[in-house]
Amino acid sequence: MSILILVGSAFAQFPVRGSFMNFERGLSDAEWALELDSMKTIGMNEVIVLSAGQFSGSDTGTTCSAADISSLWYSSPALGSGYPNKIGLLMSLAQARGMQVRVGTLQTSGASNSPHLRACNKLVAQEMNSLFGNTGALSGFYWTIEIWLNSTLWYAQYSSEIPALSGFVTDAAQVALGKTVMAAPYFKKDAIANTPGMTATQTGEALRQFIVGSGIKLVAPQDGIGAQAGAPPLTEIGSYYSAMSTVASANGATLWTTLETFVNNGGDQNHYPSATISRIVQQVNAEAPYVSGMISWMFGRDMSVQATYFPIAASQLYMDYQSTYNSSVPRWQKVPFSYLYLSSLGVLKSPSSAYPDPSLNKLNDGLGGGYGLDNSVWVGFSDADDGNLASVSIYPYGGWSYVTKIRVMVRSEKTSWIVFPQQTIAWANAWVGGVYQLVLLGIKYAPLPDSDGFSVGWVEMSVLDGSLFSFMPISSFYIDFHHIGWLFLGEIEVYQQ
Repeated sequence: MSILILVGSAFAQFPVRGSFMNFERGLSDAEWALELDSMKTIGMNEVIVLSAGQFSGSDTGTTCSAADISSLWYSSPALGSGYPNKIGLLMSLAQARGMQVRVGTLQTSGASNSPHLRACNKLVAQEMNSLFGNTGALSGFYWTIEIWLNSTLWYAQYSSEIPALSGFVTDAAQVALGKTVMAAPYFKKDAIANTPGMTATQTGEALRQFIVGSGIKLVAPQDGIGAQAGAPPLTEIGSYYSAMSTVASANGATLWTTLETFVNNGGDQNHYPSATISRIVQQVNAEAPYVSGMISWMFGRDMSVQATYFPIAASQLYMDYQSTYNSSVPRWQKVPFSYLYLSSLGVLKSPSSAYPDPSLNKLNDGLGGGYGLDNSVWVGFSDADDGNLASVSIYPYGGWSYVTKIRVMVRSEKTSWIVFPQQTIAWANAWVGGVYQLVLLGIKYAPLPDSDGFSVGWVEMSVLDGSLFSFMPISSFYIDFHHIGWLFLGEIEVYQQ
């Protein structure tokens, strides 16, 4: 299948300008910094926080109190909340990187048009603007309650969601002048349950009612290509965005799109695996002519090098996306290999018997170790057994290979005394001056940022870092891991251009 690269569009080098995120992974402050660095590298300059917190108050009353909001991700001066100030951290990190943050409204299991909820959402918007409005880091707000355009068209008289959104749009304009409100409604081509489906033209009409009824000026519909479940297929999605673009323009609204960068595999819909770059390129090309911005759902799950659930697929998509849309980044190909574990004396040495690798296949099986999988998918080394040094010898298949990069997936979970390696050293048996010699490829001194809970990271070394060895045939590699406590390895990847 050929891949068409988007050119001549309204987008810069990378088409996706930002992505949704939440705090479900419990990353450390340093890991959140790394997350934004990864986003910035591929041109993402806007972070959309899925929700500022949870509304836990009743459906009566018109004021907001501390008891009304739980799991809040910022410390509220007005309410005296003592919650972890994750949004404050995110704002600080974004400002330092020239990025912006869009803050989601409160989630609720109750009625979306509750006056009590409206009062709390207004307070959140007011405080976000007061705290961060002048820093350049706050771009606006996101209406976190998803609205189904099919219901807007067919059952508008029963919908309380659009009036609720209209109330927030009005309130945000009062307390945060100039900060936009964004919504990401979804739509279906096919009928779902008792709700009829919609043609492209009908979807445009539904969006018109949505914009006119709410007064919103920024809409980023979810394209449904990942979830499917009745959504238009790739071959038709462009016609839906064409109809929505016409309507948005005619009613004074800006149209973006939310690219679903995952695949519906029938599992947990909150943790679907990442899509391939070839499919995402098709989405971009189909929707780009009709929108002025693209965001993704969701970077931390689908494209982050720290992705928790499907780390192998997510990191592969990150690399593929970067090389597809940046001509200066090479496209790497994985090199198959075999491996052995060695001691510092060069003799064979196995990992810990508690987390073994008897068939020597765990580090190159492409599975990695996502959250929720048992520890049997990891290879573990105890400093009590190996004296703080574990080594892996790698032999690429097919003889000599011009290898350009090595990546190792490692794990951190400080509560279980599992930490990232303190130092990683890579050597190569390279053809130098007519003979094979052991040459140093690189040393990673600084450890990756550890976290108390489960997290993953990649230690990466490029042969291109040392131009002297860029084009030397290499027959084998040796990777030394200096560590404390437990070292957990999930995958090793070897690449050539």
